[in-house]
Amino acid sequence: MSTAPGAVSVAMLDEALGETRVGLMKLDVEGFELHVLHGGRQALDSGRIVHIVFEDHDVERSQVVRRLQSAGYQVFAVGWRMRGLVVAPVE
Repeated sequence: MSTAPGAVSVAMLDEALGETRVGLMKLDVEGFELHVLHGGRQALDSGRIVHIVFEDHDVERSQVVRRLQSAGYQVFAVGWRMRGLVVAPVE
């Protein structure tokens, strides 16, 4: 199969993973994280992705956080204070 120069192959996350179990997924798609998670519904809901790292600047209102929590994930926020790194669960 040949593609045009600069063309990008696209697949739903569930299609790309199949039944594979993933230890860590870094999700960095500049605001389209929820779309990726929708495409990985089966993998998320079955717990086949163990850990997910993503960036969100508004955790309290984040649909991504809510989607992950609804799939059974515990979400943690990482930040800094005067004494160093702070990691705390998002409630």
